[in-house]
Amino acid sequence: MVDTDSNAGRMVVLVVVAALSMPAVAFAATYRVAPPPAGDDAADGSDAAPWATLQHAADSVAAGDEVVVADGSYAGFVLTASGTEAAPIVFRAEEDAAVIDAPPVPDGPGVWLQGDGFVTVEGFVVTGVPAAGIRVARAGGGQAQGVILRGNKVVDSGGDAGAACIEIVEADGATIEAGVLHGCGGAGVSLGPVDSTVVRNNVIYGTAGGGIVAEGGDRIPGPDGLVVVNNTVSLPESGGWALRLAANGGIGTDNVAFDNILLSADLAAGSVALEGDVGFASARNAVGDRMSTDGGATLVTLARFQAEGYELGSFVTEPDRLFVGAATDDYRIRAGCPAIDAGLAELNGHPAAEVDLRGTHRPVGASWDLGAYEFCAGWTCDGGDADAGADVGGDDGGGDADAGSGGDGGGCACRLAGGEDAGWMAVPLAIGFAVVMRRRRARSGKEPPMDTDGHR
Repeated sequence: MVDTDSNAGRMVVLVVVAALSMPAVAFAATYRVAPPPAGDDAADGSDAAPWATLQHAADSVAAGDEVVVADGSYAGFVLTASGTEAAPIVFRAEEDAAVIDAPPVPDGPGVWLQGDGFVTVEGFVVTGVPAAGIRVARAGGGQAQGVILRGNKVVDSGGDAGAACIEIVEADGATIEAGVLHGCGGAGVSLGPVDSTVVRNNVIYGTAGGGIVAEGGDRIPGPDGLVVVNNTVSLPESGGWALRLAANGGIGTDNVAFDNILLSADLAAGSVALEGDVGFASARNAVGDRMSTDGGATLVTLARFQAEGYELGSFVTEPDRLFVGAATDDYRIRAGCPAIDAGLAELNGHPAAEVDLRGTHRPVGASWDLGAYEFCAGWTCDGGDADAGADVGGDDGGGDADAGSGGDGGGCACRLAGGEDAGWMAVPLAIGFAVVMRRRRARSGKEPPMDTDGHR
């Protein structure tokens, strides 16, 4: 079961990982929030006298401030203040049970970021709110800068409104990582026109409006520089597309998707849908056999999609042949499955994730594993450097290695479009990746290194 439980050993390791991975930030002030009776908005927000509500904290902070939130149930918050690149505003759950279960405004999202940006929201559980679990929409329009949404669990929200678990209206330099997103009325992640945005190491399942959806428009082109990497998406019937990119009359550039698991049981949709000039390259994803190049109007096979220059080295599979227990929402990959060591270190200059959702350093073994979880065994799965020997795990006991689609020796029965075995492990994916990229804009620099809060 995917949940937010953690033990003391795991938390110690993850704190070390976060400390080593993140640039040093000297907070102007650190405030505390705790539920009543310990918390009181008339207090000073110190360790000894915490505030009681997230909204009071949001109304009080300025650039460089950190808000640490104790376990408990809270109404959410609307934040109009902004940080800076050198002095972000951080809202951070202290442990793993700081739960936002009511909106701060009627029919609103659980967390609503309305400022100019440079805000981090980390480690919260958002559940049962009527709109998006977390929404980023700059007041007055325009792109919010440098927003980081890390390690949040958003569930069962936005049902009546058809809202996403996480919604970003416009952004530049956003990061959505290490989240567990499920049961929402819309997509897991919904993006408007975004630049240089990373969606990484998330598990998305059971959503009604797609997995990851990114759309540009006439007024603002895009998406541009969107990196979708090491995510696990598994959608039910009528769940929509696992990944959908639409230029909507604009032009997208330098968008990539690699090292993901992108599955949908929706027979009217599938794994990847493109619409318009989205400037897209993709490779080494585990997918279903339904794709589209016209926004879903026409379904094509993976082989046909590959003939267009997409999904080099990707292969067709099913949830039960990849995951430890899809029926119980356990989306770790099974021993012996071809998703192990099947990934790339980078695509078109965009790097794969440095650690997985739990904090395990990647890669374990010969190369990166697909999806949000790196396959490993033992205590090292809790954030340490796993033994590479554990990654070549042999047979998973499933007894279905052939299944008429090419043996993998591990019972996964995954197959590559285009024939038995099809040589996908030897596909010569050159770093230049001469993939169909109608228009490509060079990006300087790389996204910041990733860390997680250790959700399982």
